[in-house]
Amino acid sequence: MKMGSYSTVQRVRVRWILAYASYLEKEKKQGGGDTIQKLRSVVSSSSEEIDYDRFCQIPLEEEGLSRFVYHSDSDGSWTSEDASYIQETLNKIRDELRELEPFHFEEDGEYYLEELLEESVRTGGNISFC
Repeated sequence: MKMGSYSTVQRVRVRWILAYASYLEKEKKQGGGDTIQKLRSVVSSSSEEIDYDRFCQIPLEEEGLSRFVYHSDSDGSWTSEDASYIQETLNKIRDELRELEPFHFEEDGEYYLEELLEESVRTGGNISFC
C-alpha cells in the first residue's frame, strides 16, 4: 500500500502526533501533561495541518515520532536506524493509532508500513520516498 498524496501523508503525520499525545495521557508519563498539551496544540483541528515551528520546540523523548513527522514525503528516505526508531514508536502508539486511523491497519492488526519498517531494520536497507 502506498502512502498516497501529500494530503494523505499530512493526515497520517497528524494522527501519529495525536496518537502519541493519547499514549502519553494513557501512560500518565511524568511531566507528560505539558507535552500532551503542546502536541495537541501544534495540530490545527480544522485543516489538519501541523505547525512545524512549534512542533520542533517540543522536547520529545520519542525519537521515532520526530523522524516520522520530519521525513520528506516527496524526495526523502529513512535509514534502517530511522526505521528502528519509528518501529519502536509504532509499537508504543499502536492502540491509539488504530483508534484514530483504523483503515491503515490490516485485519491481523499490522500497520500498513510495518512490513516495510521490519524489512529495513532486518536488512539494514534504506526506505526511499519518491
